[in-house]
Amino acid sequence: MTITEPIPDVQYGRGNWADYISNWREKDAEWLQERTILRYATAATRQTDWGLTPRAGLVTYNDATKALEMYRGTGTPVAETLPTGWVRSLMFQYLTSVQDTAAGVNISHSAAAGKGALFTPTAVNIDLPVNLTNGLLTTTANNMAVQTPAQKKATLSTNATELVSDTPLAIPNVRLTGTGTAIDATGKAVTVGALTAASLALGGGAITGAGSIAATSVASSGAITAPAVTISGLSTINGTTFQAGYTEATSGYVSQAGYFRGDGNGAVMSYRNPSGGAASAHQLQGRSDMIRLFGGQGIGWHNAGGTHVAWISPVIVSSGDPGAANYPDGTIWIVP
Repeated sequence: MTITEPIPDVQYGRGNWADYISNWREKDAEWLQERTILRYATAATRQTDWGLTPRAGLVTYNDATKALEMYRGTGTPVAETLPTGWVRSLMFQYLTSVQDTAAGVNISHSAAAGKGALFTPTAVNIDLPVNLTNGLLTTTANNMAVQTPAQKKATLSTNATELVSDTPLAIPNVRLTGTGTAIDATGKAVTVGALTAASLALGGGAITGAGSIAATSVASSGAITAPAVTISGLSTINGTTFQAGYTEATSGYVSQAGYFRGDGNGAVMSYRNPSGGAASAHQLQGRSDMIRLFGGQGIGWHNAGGTHVAWISPVIVSSGDPGAANYPDGTIWIVP
């Protein structure tokens, strides 16, 4: 009887045995053994058993690493260069890989339709949302979004010069570096507690604060509102010069209904509508040698309740007292 060789190749292919009950060979047993999963306590005992060049595709269980390990033969069977020698085999039920090339290695969940993490030689690309300590991080071609559970999603993006956020930022403090415009609040209101700066510039915006503003220079075409404004050294606000000893403004000052200014004739104090109305014609003008009243009126006398009683004028008397009974209440005595 002629026995046909059941093993097509020592290393590859599958066998085709017939009823060779009396013709079982050591070669047949070893061929099958090489295609089963053999168990070894360590890699060293495996190497002793197989030597440095085991059969390609041999799979063993290494108890030292608690993993299946496959022997990948040397050479480059595909275009890319693959690791050779004993390599671990995946032992996960739901972990899959749809790419394993020199360009990158992909791993994903079997239910993720191929989406997952791609490891390239230069970067890690993830095309699924990433949860970080109960937060959510997502990215698109145009922006990145961060979100904590049940809270608003904040979208961050960039343009040619700056980072853009669609959500207000709440941070304990900010330290600005570099040069150029540090804070641009054009058309916006800025509310602060205490603001300390070497320079403030507002283009039509506003600074309001419940605290104080301390600066060495303020240039503003908008409004500055604060309980206290401290200017260090020679500085200006809206054209007003602040210097130790005096404050200078060409347009004058308004304090509620009082309007204060200076002209070529002296210091002028008059009434002015706080909302911006024109100055009243009734003025008190002072020079180094006299005080003059303008507007055709004298000095108004008001009682304790604020009611106007009469217009009064000063009376010049000699050193002798003519007697209070000779003059009405409210008379101003000027003794030369």
